[in-house]
Amino acid sequence: MRSLLLAALALIVMAGQQVHAQSRRDLDAVARRLAAEDRFAECPAHPEVARSSCRRSQQRFIATYARARMGDVTAQREVASQLATGSGPLRADGKEACAWRSIVLANQSGRRNPADQQGLDATCGALPRTEREEAEERARLLGRAIQLDAEARAGRR
Repeated sequence: MRSLLLAALALIVMAGQQVHAQSRRDLDAVARRLAAEDRFAECPAHPEVARSSCRRSQQRFIATYARARMGDVTAQREVASQLATGSGPLRADGKEACAWRSIVLANQSGRRNPADQQGLDATCGALPRTEREEAEERARLLGRAIQLDAEARAGRR
């Protein structure tokens, strides 16, 4: 019985390590994608404390972005807000922020949060028509990618 419990525990630990490794690969892929899209502002070269704080902020955003891509509405709101303002380690990107605000509203069933609608109106309303249309297309693509990612994760279980 004891050996059976040890074997089961070993399998659980191995499964947890695989999940952690998969999560780490997912975060690394997100980090590469965000860097390729030139989303991050330059971290200051000096002093070292400011640079390490900037890097930690970038890492937090990467984790938040990954959760947003997994369908976490709270993370999606945060991504939209940070992209709208360019806060922290990010460059402002109104089109991308508008797309994420659209995703947040699309993921709400039933009664919508008025603050989300206000955020969408403010962020998307500030864009010229052509950029709003591009943001709408980006939201459609992003929504589809989130859906496909969810289906892939469900298939891995």
